[in-house]
Amino acid sequence: MKIQRISTAPVLSQYHIASNLPESSQPEFSCPEFSCPISVGKNDQIQIDLSLDASKFKRVIYCFTNHTNGKRLIGATDDFVQRMKSYQLPEKLEFDVRYGDQVSVTILQKVSNSDDIDKLEDDYIQFYDSINNGYNQRKGGGGGTSVERKSTETTPRTKRAIKKAIQELHETPEKSATLVRSPTSKKVRLKATELFKEDAKKSDIYFMRHTEKKTEYVGTSQDIPKRLREHNFYINNTENSKYKRKINPVHEKSSQSPEKMVIKAIQTDKIKKRVFEETGNTPSSMELETGFIDHYNSYEKGDNKTRGGNGSMSKKVLK
Repeated sequence: MKIQRISTAPVLSQYHIASNLPESSQPEFSCPEFSCPISVGKNDQIQIDLSLDASKFKRVIYCFTNHTNGKRLIGATDDFVQRMKSYQLPEKLEFDVRYGDQVSVTILQKVSNSDDIDKLEDDYIQFYDSINNGYNQRKGGGGGTSVERKSTETTPRTKRAIKKAIQELHETPEKSATLVRSPTSKKVRLKATELFKEDAKKSDIYFMRHTEKKTEYVGTSQDIPKRLREHNFYINNTENSKYKRKINPVHEKSSQSPEKMVIKAIQTDKIKKRVFEETGNTPSSMELETGFIDHYNSYEKGDNKTRGGNGSMSKKVLK
């Protein structure tokens, strides 16, 4: 990540109130005034605008804050400036920065050599609930961007209930979005009606279909419009080697023939209700994603690289 030094860093509104941490850990909130903005710089690089006094911070707990949606990413380091120089934002946070969200990095606490920095990191992650409602993917104590794989195994009974509910209740939505290519810039852009946007806001499953090749890609997101903008970004960067590992077959097809792609948001309320009535459990978005991938056979014959539950940009799992 690029580091740009500036004389002063604008102080963005702070969300953190460390004095409200659990009694088991009430560290001093030592530097609330230190806040450095994150932005997209030249050559499409993410840069952190560090103030000149950043070098005085060594062993610290730091926090990336998205001031647009309130989500956070908590981390710990023994050398703040060096950590920021090598830092790679998680994919979701990077896209939020690229699409205009106001994000900054703040020092939550200076940590002495005698303090357990891993425990402090865990305490802050727990206090801000930044795994369930933020960008942390696991507890602290080993790097804030590593992934802790939680057990997401679905019981056979739930799998059968999801499959049955999809077969009996799923109807292809009438409203859809399309892709169009600009005659001047040649860039592909998403064209969505207000009715589709309203459907998308109420859904957490979507699919992209190539009308000629008859192939589907199924995805899940709590914010489908933003997720589709992410896909749009990759569609326009299929030749960029920087994003090679994230490019999906659906991006390549969409880039080659955008006019043949159709995108629909799937309403799942009835399906969730049916599964709950049969099993006593409401299926998660990842479980439904897997169910629809199986329904459309989009792993074997379509454009999904996994059977679901690992994110739409994941590498294909070898059998």
